[in-house]
Amino acid sequence: MPGPSVTPSKGAKQPVVLLGDYLLIVRRRWWVVLAVAVTAVVASFVFSRVQTPVYRASASLTVSPSRMDYGQTLVIENLIRQYARELQTERLAEQVNHILKLDLPIPRLREKMKASPVMDDLTLQLQVDDTDPNRARDIVFEWSREFVKFHQNRMASVDPRDRIEVNLLDRPPPAELNWPKRTQIMIAAGVLGLLAGVLLVLALEYVDPTVASARRSAILESRRAEATVETPTEPIGARSGPRLE
Repeated sequence: MPGPSVTPSKGAKQPVVLLGDYLLIVRRRWWVVLAVAVTAVVASFVFSRVQTPVYRASASLTVSPSRMDYGQTLVIENLIRQYARELQTERLAEQVNHILKLDLPIPRLREKMKASPVMDDLTLQLQVDDTDPNRARDIVFEWSREFVKFHQNRMASVDPRDRIEVNLLDRPPPAELNWPKRTQIMIAAGVLGLLAGVLLVLALEYVDPTVASARRSAILESRRAEATVETPTEPIGARSGPRLE
């Protein structure tokens, strides 16, 4: 005898989408995720190849008192920012342009050089960006030397005990590639490509009619299973009538 049909109650719980369900979706369409990630990496490689390389050369200038005195140290802390601004003056740019025979417009040359004070160790950091690594190192070296000469002339009339010394810490090392950072760009593109691939797979899961129909069937089946579990099974003896004595 067939049993009674099971009808899900109105208060039946809706199926919850768990993390494992998303992982199953991604595993089923892993090739989409891989294709998007590979495309992103290849595109980033091509992008980095067509970029014009820019090299950066650096130099450090030390700023120190002629005698160890706390008052002079405070003076240096107040003046070191002014020295950084003096390093970017048009006068220094013209001298460097003339010495190296660069024949560059002065505004463009000044844009290549950046100077910043480092308060922790009282130094001036110079950086020059250029498409030619050798020219970048020559510019930052001559720029540093010219500022040291300018400062020495300024201190010539000051009492030696009160002078503030500015010196080139070391000869600038060879310029390094500053842009493009090909490895970092490709790694970032790969990570973003993986994320985009996962989002695309999840979007396709909800847009594809075939997949959507299968998903609805799975939800209905899950509801039937929950309703079956929640409906108690009636014992056979409970259907018989009262016993006659």
